[in-house]
Amino acid sequence: MSLYRQSELELKRLENELIKVKSELRELPDGSLQIHNRKAGDSYVQEFYRNLNNDVEYLGKGQSALCIALTRKRYLEAVESDILGEINAIRRYQKSHRDDESCQVTKFLNNPGFSEFVLQSHLNPDIELRNWQNADYDKLNYRPEELIHPSKSGKKFRSKSEASIDSALFDYGIYSRYEAALTLPTGTYYPDFTIRSSKNPDKIVYWEHFGMMDIPSYQRRTGDKLNMYYRNGLIPSVNFIATYETKQTPLDVNYVDFLIKLYFC
Repeated sequence: MSLYRQSELELKRLENELIKVKSELRELPDGSLQIHNRKAGDSYVQEFYRNLNNDVEYLGKGQSALCIALTRKRYLEAVESDILGEINAIRRYQKSHRDDESCQVTKFLNNPGFSEFVLQSHLNPDIELRNWQNADYDKLNYRPEELIHPSKSGKKFRSKSEASIDSALFDYGIYSRYEAALTLPTGTYYPDFTIRSSKNPDKIVYWEHFGMMDIPSYQRRTGDKLNMYYRNGLIPSVNFIATYETKQTPLDVNYVDFLIKLYFC
């Protein structure tokens, strides 16, 4: 995944976080909390005040809930300021850097005259796994026109998240097939990734990415599909990986990196 694409995902995450912070701030009391240290003999006593349009109100012991709410408000205002700073920094970066479409690697991978040889030029000592990956196999033949997102491996995918997963696998020298047929007692299925690694070449791990988990009907289908996998011996942490995202919570590339290291490195 390009740095520009990562910045897009981080910008989206920050904008969603900002919406949540602003929403909570609207529910908190007006005014700001001030703390004064008053000398009392040999020590100091803290006194709490609310400043509301330059009208200062003392807050006694019975108003602790208001003190907590105003403290929360000051904290969220600081969070809001930091988020806005990060958003502005990302936007300044994006103004002066290339997006994915102008990236030279993306242009190269979109050239059919070269992309078919990219996998063969990726050096890895395990010839058997590379041959397995590059061999013809029974794959899903559904709307091939939707395969528009290139990864570093030269393959194309239905979503940017799938392309990101494949690029990460490629970076680590992990071999995979996309939407390869998997025949189980209950039927034939096409998991997103069928994966083998040189760490344990005889072991196959399947990876499904569920990218629309904010849609109720998609949630139900996902649940049914996961239950089918579990009944047929595909077990998370053993030989099955599932990742998820919604519009507000895109796939975390750092989590993808963590999973690859956990399962294959």
